[in-house]
Amino acid sequence: MENIQKTGKFEIKVSTLITVCLYLLILIGSMNAMESSLKIVGLLSLISTLLVSTIGILIFIFVKKNFLPLQFIILFIIIISTVVCFFSVINNRYDLKDLINTLQMLSCFNLLVFVSCIKFDYSKLKFINLFVTLFITFHFIIWIISGCPRMFASIYNNSNLIGPYMFYSSFFLILGFRYSKKKLLYSLILFMSFILILASDARSILLSVFVSIVIFSFWKYISKSQILSFIFFILLISAILMFVFVYPILPTFSFFNSAEQWMVTHTGKSIMSGRNVLWVPLIEMINQKLFLGYGPGTLASDLIATDQSPHNLYLNILMQIGYIGLFLNILLFLVIWHGLTKLRNNFIARLVGSYFVGILVHQSFEITLFQNQLSVGLLQWFILAVGLSVVIETSLSKNHK
Repeated sequence: MENIQKTGKFEIKVSTLITVCLYLLILIGSMNAMESSLKIVGLLSLISTLLVSTIGILIFIFVKKNFLPLQFIILFIIIISTVVCFFSVINNRYDLKDLINTLQMLSCFNLLVFVSCIKFDYSKLKFINLFVTLFITFHFIIWIISGCPRMFASIYNNSNLIGPYMFYSSFFLILGFRYSKKKLLYSLILFMSFILILASDARSILLSVFVSIVIFSFWKYISKSQILSFIFFILLISAILMFVFVYPILPTFSFFNSAEQWMVTHTGKSIMSGRNVLWVPLIEMINQKLFLGYGPGTLASDLIATDQSPHNLYLNILMQIGYIGLFLNILLFLVIWHGLTKLRNNFIARLVGSYFVGILVHQSFEITLFQNQLSVGLLQWFILAVGLSVVIETSLSKNHK
């Protein structure tokens, strides 16, 4: 009995250490978005994160023998997605970028599965929030010293980054506020993160914040039944995909001019942001290779005259691995959503679910979930992994009763 107790304590310490180290590596990985020589530190940190999670999930696969059906489904989708990438490469001209992006996608999936296998409790949240607090305070001080500017980019090369970093970091602050007695401290840090989101002036993340708040507020209605939650998910994905095809032709609608004038007057920015010029010709190219796309390493600049990314995850997936690849990713999202909505009265599942929808909306304007600023994507996958962890632990508890 004594040996068993010691082993249990050892496992808890190791899992806490691994979880906290992974999250710290992701935060350090944000330095990859800097223009200084410290960029290499961020890159090495991201590589370390993906390497640790990949080794970790391999250990779990070979050692753990009581995987739940949910975990088997996710692993199956991951394997099929990798196979689709392989066939997409065969169907097109091979490039080193194809291998890199495939491994990057697979590593993101590995992080999701690995972290979801770790049981979360307040001890892990407490240590993670220590680094989150330092991270947010650091950027807030820089904002104050800089004179509280708009379009605030902090140490990064793009003001569109500080908003997502603050928003996705705030997830653990909310959990800390919920489960800790230090509510005043967490309220202060949350307030600082929200100020920085506003200072970044990134409309996409502000929309994601708004959507997440709405989902959190109406969670009990959305998750009232599995049928209702499924219908909501299908409508959400349909709206997101419809946006890809409707947004570029907005200037052709009669209401556009008045809406554009209101937007410029109140925000100083245009509705279109130039994406219409990029998406229309890109969609025409995608239609030529519907099922497997042009290869996982394909850039928009390989197909059309541009030096920009599509700024849309779903369009990017269609471009690279076609409708089959997009279907598999949506299926994975549906599996995660189904697991979360089953825990209707669980606060963590509710919070993860609201952030999840915010992430899906955010990816209508970015492709961070797999590529580009991967440190943002890893924060997103980490949040989803926490939700899956709660779903798995709840299922295991029910099975043991």
